[in-house]
Amino acid sequence: NWFAGAGSTLHSHHRWAVPEEFAFDFVLYGASGNTHKGDGSKPQDYYAYGQPVFAVADGEVVTLKEGIPDSVDAMRHANESLVDYQKRLRENQEVLLAQGVDIIPGNHVILRHADGVYSVSAHLKPGSIQVKVGDRVKEGQLIGAVGTSGNSTEPHLHFHLCDAPSALVCAGLPIEFYNVEI
Repeated sequence: NWFAGAGSTLHSHHRWAVPEEFAFDFVLYGASGNTHKGDGSKPQDYYAYGQPVFAVADGEVVTLKEGIPDSVDAMRHANESLVDYQKRLRENQEVLLAQGVDIIPGNHVILRHADGVYSVSAHLKPGSIQVKVGDRVKEGQLIGAVGTSGNSTEPHLHFHLCDAPSALVCAGLPIEFYNVEI
């Protein structure tokens, strides 16, 4: 089952960053009730890893980033305390930010859907992006696969809408889902 591991609530880490205030992180749970098999130390342990990512609506590819490797740097280590983990996350984020704001979402695709509405699908698997800038895509078209590139705590799909063709230099927009069973 897919689960919104982080959503548009006051309790989400996204809520306090203007570009991501309405963002979702989607993770996949297995029959075990965990997001991974084994010890979860490598991306391939996670059920979401490599799962297809589709265009949410018709649009045009306006921005993409490819070539960022998957990373386990932001994944929590076995027996690591929450305090130590959060300290390490902050340090890792500083390293990533020093490389530029486009590194944070990792491999990503941004689609323009309507005047002033852009969707961001981020943390994609290296080499999985199936579109290029300028392509017109249809709702449901394959655009990539779930990975853990950029500032990713485990393989998951980070998704948000915003008002500009940049993952983090924009203002987040509320998302309305349809055809979803809860």
